[in-house]
Amino acid sequence: MPSDRVSLLYTSDLRPEVPRLATVLCGVLGVTMVDARRMARYGRGIALENLDPAKAETLLAILRNMDLDCISV
Repeated sequence: MPSDRVSLLYTSDLRPEVPRLATVLCGVLGVTMVDARRMARYGRGIALENLDPAKAETLLAILRNMDLDCISV
């Protein structure tokens, strides 16, 4: 069964600053700052998962502009 959800994966060991990424996540995903910080802090190679494809594309562009290597799957 194909999924219409997308995950973003880091392709290098470089990780974003948690406060900076959390601010982005609040704006794009509409989550609280607490949830955004949790999402930013505990990725372990998976930047974000189970995203709407349009939001994933937006976040992928933002992460790449932050000089973070990521791919969407």
